[in-house]
Amino acid sequence: MADIRLSTFVHEFQCPHCQQRMRHTSPGGTILFANLKCEHCGHALVIVQDKLWVLDQGSKSEPT
Repeated sequence: MADIRLSTFVHEFQCPHCQQRMRHTSPGGTILFANLKCEHCGHALVIVQDKLWVLDQGSKSEPT
């Protein structure tokens, strides 16, 4: 079996709720889609094509 090694990249974002820095590790330089939770305040966030999106309870979420 072939041994495939992926490089990991650390991406840093600032939480729009608590303004704390948080990190997300991904196997590529670009994050296409990821769910994450701020480790400081616990708010759910989404990253789409390297842009941080705030999840709200309505239908109109926007990138920060």
